[in-house]
This record gives sequence, C-alpha cells and structure tokens, in this order.
Amino acid sequence: MGAAREGALHHIPSVAVSLCARKENAKFEDSARVARATAEMIFKEGLPDQVLLNVNVPEPWNGVVRFTRQSKKITRNQLSEGKDPRGRSYFWLFEQKLDKNVEPDTDYAAIFSGAVSITPLHLDPTHTESLNHLSHWAKSIASAFKR
Repeated sequence: MGAAREGALHHIPSVAVSLCARKENAKFEDSARVARATAEMIFKEGLPDQVLLNVNVPEPWNGVVRFTRQSKKITRNQLSEGKDPRGRSYFWLFEQKLDKNVEPDTDYAAIFSGAVSITPLHLDPTHTESLNHLSHWAKSIASAFKR
C-alpha cells in the first residue's frame, strides 16, 4: 500500500494487490491474473486523480470480484505474559480476530466469502463535515494561549 500511496501522491494511477492466504505454500497465480487484469483496466480507463486501488485476492478465489468499502478494524490487540527458560518475564503481542458482524459491502466480507475485493481509496482522509462543524473551536483554543 505504501508504494501505491506514494504513486497516487505523484498523480500516477496506482494499485496495491495482496494475496490473502495463511498457508505456507500459497499459490499466486490467481492474484497475478487479477493484478494484470486490473492494470489493463487502469491503462484503458484510468483512475481519478489521487485515487488508488486496494485489491485483495483470497486463496482460494471463487471467481467473483466485488467493489467494496474499507472495513473497520476487525482485530483486537491482546497482550500475553510468559516466562522464558531462564524465568524472565516477556510479553507477546498478538491480534485476536473478530470476524462476527462484518458489514456485507466491505472488503473483509468479500474476502471471507472467497471473492476478490477492490476498494478505491482517496488520499484525502479529511472528514469535511466535521471540519465545517468544529471550526468554531478555533477561537476558543487560540484564546487559551493569550495572556
């Protein structure tokens, strides 16, 4: 995603493709074909400026492609304490997957169903509604520094 974001920052149509597989001998053929087909569509039709595509290909893939919204985080950080062979404490950080109640039009829902997920992302994450709604705070915040 970092390279695709950087490309989009420089007005270069960009795509990030990930294979969603947890097994050791993952097969990349389907993700390679999806990446090529997506690149060909970008060359043919282009992308809006400052937009990049986040493409996730599950393994196995069921042949379905869905355009999706980005999901909210579906993991929770967990911290586990243990002791090493010398009796010293250590802490192991891992994520607990929370895959219940995933919204049906999101990237995770597509992947969980075996479909490719394509999520168009925009570089400007500003929430304009809040920007306009909260702008009256500026005077109060500035006045807190006046002596």
